Amino acid sequence: MQFERRKMALRRKDGSVVLFNNSEFISAFYSIPLDILLKHGHEAAGLPRKLSELIKDPEAVEMVESDYFLNAVIDSYAEIVWPHMGNCAYMEIYSGSDPAWRIAHALPYWTNWAEFLDIISGETELVLTGETERPFPSMHMVDLVIGTMVRFALKKDGLDVILKAVEEHRCFEDFSELHSRQKIDFYRKWYHTRTKHPQISLEGFQAEYAETHNGKQWDAPDESADLAEKVESSVFVEDFLKTLSPTDRRIVELRMEDVTLEEIAKEVGFKTHSAVLKRLKRIGKLFREYDKED
Repeated sequence: MQFERRKMALRRKDGSVVLFNNSEFISAFYSIPLDILLKHGHEAAGLPRKLSELIKDPEAVEMVESDYFLNAVIDSYAEIVWPHMGNCAYMEIYSGSDPAWRIAHALPYWTNWAEFLDIISGETELVLTGETERPFPSMHMVDLVIGTMVRFALKKDGLDVILKAVEEHRCFEDFSELHSRQKIDFYRKWYHTRTKHPQISLEGFQAEYAETHNGKQWDAPDESADLAEKVESSVFVEDFLKTLSPTDRRIVELRMEDVTLEEIAKEVGFKTHSAVLKRLKRIGKLFREYDKED
C-alpha cells in the first residue's frame, strides 16, 4: 500500500508561508502516552495540546521543527509497537542494523497506517479540529489499539514472515554492545557449530575423556564442557576470568588454545591430568554460580 506524506503550511513572523517541518507527525505526537513521552522526549511533553495554540507559539513551533521532537516521536512509537511485533527480547539488546529494530523505528510507516485506519487524525482533520484539546491517551488504550494495528499491518505487508526469518537467522550485527542472554546464546550456537577446535564442544570433551580413560564413557556430561561452551562468549567471560586465581585462569586459557590435559598439568605444575580435570570441574561450578548472579 502506497502512502503520501504532506506537511502543513505555516505563516512565519515575516508574513511568508512555508512548510511546517515535522508537522505530519503532530497527530502521532498527540497519540503518545505521557509516561512514554517523558521517557523519550520530556522537553516536548509541555507542548500545547491544541494545534491552534501550538502554531501561535514560536518556541513550540521551533520545538516541533527540531530533530529532538522528531527523535522523541520516533523512539516513542518504536517502544509502543515493539511488543506487538512478535519479538520476545527487549529492543535495547539489538543494534540499529537489526531489521526488526529498523521496522520498529520506521515512523512514517506506522503513522501512515494509523491515519489510514483512523487511529490518529489526518492533516485536514487536525487543522479543522485545531481548537480541540487533546489529552494524553492512556497506555492501556494505546497498547490495545496500536497493538491491533501492528499485527494487521505486518501481516498485510508480509513483514511478519520477514521478522520470523530474521529471528531464525540472526547475525553478529543484529546485536548491540549491551550484555544480553540472547546475544550470549547466539554466540554459543554460532561457535559450537563453526569452531576450529572440536574439543570445545561437549562431544569433543567426551571423546577426549574416553581416550584418556581406557574407553570409559561419561555417565553424565562433564561440567568442564559446560564451562567450555560458555567461554565461547568471550565478552561475557572476560569479567569471570578476572575472578579466578592466576593458575585457574591459565588452565582455562591453555584449554581454549587446544592444549591437552597432560600438557596443561606440566605447564601449571600438577602431577596428573586428572588434577587438571578436577580443577576444570571446579571452575565450571564457579562459572555457573557467577552466571546466575550476573
